[in-house]
Amino acid sequence: MPLTPAVTGIEALKDRPEVARLVAANAEAIPDAKLDRDELTIWIDRAFIREAVALLRDDAATQYNFLADVTCVDWHPSVPRFEVVYHLLSIARKARVRRPAWLPHR
Repeated sequence: MPLTPAVTGIEALKDRPEVARLVAANAEAIPDAKLDRDELTIWIDRAFIREAVALLRDDAATQYNFLADVTCVDWHPSVPRFEVVYHLLSIARKARVRRPAWLPHR
């Protein structure tokens, strides 16, 4: 069975409650999003991480109430090199979202 092509870009995913809520709060902090193999990934500016996670936790349409995992990807030799990835879970909605954020290179 062939894989469904990924859906990429904020405009293509603006109907998803997670994307809509974050874009409404701070569109400039959400540079990109992707839905691939039923996994939603929303890239966010690292300065907006705390607020974004709180918004997704407190919004009745999203209810992301569990931080399942925090991990890091080393994209050496790219700059910025490190990407921190937050995996959130909405137990009530049985939904997951992945939230990468780039760390500045020192």
